[in-house]
Amino acid sequence: MENQILCPSCNAPIEIKDRFQEQLDCPYCGNQAYIGDRQNQAASKESGPAQRSPLTDVYSRFIVGQTGRINILGNTKNYQVTGRIQYEYEQGFWSEWYLNVDGAGYWLQEDEGIYTLFVPMALDNQAMIAEIYEMYRQSEESLKPGKIFKPLNSKMGDWTLLEYGYAKMSGYEGNLPFPPSEGKEIVYFDGLGPNKKYSLEIEDNGKDASLFQGWPLKYDDIEVESGGDYNY
Repeated sequence: MENQILCPSCNAPIEIKDRFQEQLDCPYCGNQAYIGDRQNQAASKESGPAQRSPLTDVYSRFIVGQTGRINILGNTKNYQVTGRIQYEYEQGFWSEWYLNVDGAGYWLQEDEGIYTLFVPMALDNQAMIAEIYEMYRQSEESLKPGKIFKPLNSKMGDWTLLEYGYAKMSGYEGNLPFPPSEGKEIVYFDGLGPNKKYSLEIEDNGKDASLFQGWPLKYDDIEVESGGDYNY
């Protein structure tokens, strides 16, 4: 079947439920498989049986496999939690849950009961990214909250810095849209634009970056209907 791959460890069929997935957990042996070219080929992440990267035990409303309903800008949609990444930073930990929302991929950031839904955006202004990272590297005095930055692409306007800092990927689980790299270090810059939140993540000493556009969610915007397959 076109929506299946074979586990590289036990050769069992693994169903691809989300077209955005690139990493899958085998429900039979627990191996983590990476869909390299999406031509029904899978490559094992490790030579032996893979283990989920350890996660720090912090309270969350969510677990992998969970389903429910979510209110996005006034539109209620179905979702399923397919995976999670956990980051460690100075104030503790935050989780980024990967959601399949009616067939589209979203990231739900959960940080001490505060929820923000993010989608990736294109990065056009590489010069601005280099300038921001150089500010962080040279002098943090120039990066105080309230600083206004120029747009990073043609679809956003000026944005105001709210918070920035260093974080490290400390764990992950489930099915994700890319193969995670435990221990990956990022410098994050969270900001605010007209009716939107932005999060810029810079890694590899400023050589790579990702931009996300988001919307804050209230507790009642996320309805949980069923539990997941496993928890940590």
